[in-house]
Amino acid sequence: MTLKAIILTLVLAGAAALVVRPAGATFPAANGLIAFAALDNNGDYQIFTVDQYGRGMRQLTHIPGGTYFPHWSPDGRRIVFEDDHTRNCPNVAIMNADGSRIVVIPDPPRVCQAMPSFTPDGTHIVFEHCLGCGKRPPYPGTDAVWIMRQDGSNAHQISAGSNDGICGAPEVSPDGTRVAFASCGPGPFDNALFTSRLDGGNLTQLTPFSDNVGGKEDWAPDGQRLLFVEDSDYPPGLSANLDTINPDGTGLFHVTHFTGGAGVEGGLTGSYSPDGQWIVFRYEYHGSYGLYKIHPDGTGMEAILPLSSFKPRAADWGPAVH
Repeated sequence: MTLKAIILTLVLAGAAALVVRPAGATFPAANGLIAFAALDNNGDYQIFTVDQYGRGMRQLTHIPGGTYFPHWSPDGRRIVFEDDHTRNCPNVAIMNADGSRIVVIPDPPRVCQAMPSFTPDGTHIVFEHCLGCGKRPPYPGTDAVWIMRQDGSNAHQISAGSNDGICGAPEVSPDGTRVAFASCGPGPFDNALFTSRLDGGNLTQLTPFSDNVGGKEDWAPDGQRLLFVEDSDYPPGLSANLDTINPDGTGLFHVTHFTGGAGVEGGLTGSYSPDGQWIVFRYEYHGSYGLYKIHPDGTGMEAILPLSSFKPRAADWGPAVH
C-alpha cells in the first residue's frame, strides 16, 4: 500500500470514529428484556421483566403501594418507573435493570410525579407533573408534562396539553426533538394524542378527542410512526385497540380490531420492540389478561405470557445489553 493510500485509510477511519449514533430505548437495536407492571401476591402492582418468548420472568420490585410504568434507559442498564409507596401521590424512581439500587426522587410539596420515561440520550426524564393528583383532590389546570435531570434537578414544564391535563405517559421521539402524550378532553371519554417540541412550542393535536387515547404511547424506532391505544377507557360497547399514526397526524392505521367492549376483548399499548418488528401489549379476553406481541401491520399475534389473572400492563421493550 502506498503512503498516500495509508494516509487516506487513516483519515477515513478517524472520520468514522467521529460518527455518533443517537441512543435511545426506541432507537434500532437488538431486542432485550421486556419490563412491565403486574399484580403480585399481595395485590400490589410490581415491576417484572421477561424475554420475548416468556422465559426467565423475574420480579424486580417489592414495594408496598405498587410500582408502575417502567421505561428502559437507552443502554438497557437502568429502569425509570413510577413509585407509589405512599399510596397517595407517586414519585419518580430509578433502579438498575436487576432491581437493585432503587433511588426515589422526592416530590416537591403537594406535587405528584408519574409516568416517567428517559429521553433518547439518557440524560433527562420526562414525566407527568400534577398538583394534588393521586388520591388527593386534583387542582384543575396543574397537570402537565415536565422534564428534569436524572437527579431531579432543573425540573421545568414542557407542555400543559389542553383542557384537563395529561392522560398518557409522555414519550420523547428517537431524535430527541418532540414529546408525545395524551391530553384529557372535556368529557369522560375525550382524550387526544398530542406532540410538542421539548421547549413546549408547536403543540400539535394528532387525533380527535373522541378517539379516547390514553395509557401509554410510543415512537417507532425510526421515528416514523407513533403507537397509541384508541378507546382506552372502553366507552360503552367499544373495545380498546392499538393504532399507529404518522407524526403529522396522517396515515392512521388500526393494528388490532377487537370488539365486544369491556370484559369481552381488548388491547392496551406497551411499546415497539427495539428492532421495530413487534409491538408488545396487554391483551384482555373475557376477564383474563396476557402479555402479547404483534407485528405493526397487525399480523402474527402471539402470546408472550398467556391469559391469566396476572394483569400485565404498561410494558416497555428494552434493548439487548452487551
